[in-house]
Amino acid sequence: MSLIIKIIGVCTIAVFLSLLIKKNHPEYSLAITMCAASVVFAFLFTALKTALDSVNELMVLSGLDTGYVSLILKIMGIAYLSEYISALFYDAGESAMGKKVELSGKVIILVISLPVIKRLTELILTVN
Repeated sequence: MSLIIKIIGVCTIAVFLSLLIKKNHPEYSLAITMCAASVVFAFLFTALKTALDSVNELMVLSGLDTGYVSLILKIMGIAYLSEYISALFYDAGESAMGKKVELSGKVIILVISLPVIKRLTELILTVN
């Protein structure tokens, strides 16, 4: 609960300062937004690391193959990170660069998913 309060506080202060400064110094307004986004990302990264450590512990205790779970977590990380960074580019008025980040994330997800897709295809073909 305290994490969301910190994030809301940082974002609220950043928006207030950004709106206050935007008229006279738009370049500082963008810098404030980017700094706040970095602080929020740092908060989230810490929380995410705790969650990933817990998932890893559960996987070790269960004795299940951690390869696929690890892959799913990587895919989720790439998806969240590329969405987060592309939103920063959109906020900066660089929508073309934001689209490139989104596309890059999708391509990377496809590439790291190919071994799983290949394995599933092999399993399907061996059933018939």
